[in-house]
Amino acid sequence: MNPSSATTLEPPRFETSSARLIAGVRESYAFSDQRFKQGIPAQWQRLVAVIGQIPGVSAVAYGLCFDMFGDEPGFDYVAGTEAAAVTGLPEGISHLQLPALTCAVFAHRLHASQFNQTMDAIMREWLPTSGYQLMGGDGAPDLIERYGGGFDPQTGLGDMELWLPVRRA
Repeated sequence: MNPSSATTLEPPRFETSSARLIAGVRESYAFSDQRFKQGIPAQWQRLVAVIGQIPGVSAVAYGLCFDMFGDEPGFDYVAGTEAAAVTGLPEGISHLQLPALTCAVFAHRLHASQFNQTMDAIMREWLPTSGYQLMGGDGAPDLIERYGGGFDPQTGLGDMELWLPVRRA
């Protein structure tokens, strides 16, 4: 890694979230084909086009990554938002129930397209000495990108966090 592009990792805070219903667009990707570089932004565009039709939509959006560390060389990505109900979801919008989670929460101060830099710093610097391990499985995502009300989709900056479901090692 180029030292000038290294990410300064801030210490995490820990959050325990309740179970929540997420409505969004889900796709599967292989790491090898790099299709996710265009596919994930397209998922967000599909969600934004119908977000006003999702019952009880939240001001917070989530990018959920599943199966990133499994035996298969790929992952599922959900571009979604919290919803109040599954009835009446627009065509092409699926839903999933996130379980209650304890997460290590890291601020992301770079552009949204650079989450991988913060994630790399977490995996290299924080996780090995943290006393925690990634939770994953049992309906929990491996990684949650959280876009708060201060996120600006035009600039790709502001109010972004990486939430890692964890448990004590």
